[in-house]
Amino acid sequence: MSEIFAVGDTVVYQGEFIDRPLTCKVTRVMPSERAGSYYHIRDLGERFERSVPGYTLTRDTREQADTTFVTPNKKA
Repeated sequence: MSEIFAVGDTVVYQGEFIDRPLTCKVTRVMPSERAGSYYHIRDLGERFERSVPGYTLTRDTREQADTTFVTPNKKA
């Protein structure tokens, strides 16, 4: 079973016809169908959106790591 993503989530797309994984933002969640969930995603370096099945996406762990270890500025 694939993960469920929301609009604005950062995901990594590894499709059949691309040569490298793409880090993208989810722009739209399509209605669920018998074949599974589909999402519209967009890589920031592209001018178009892709409609992709949910099983080709994984959550971008770098986004979580970037916000997990944020420490507030301390004044001496």
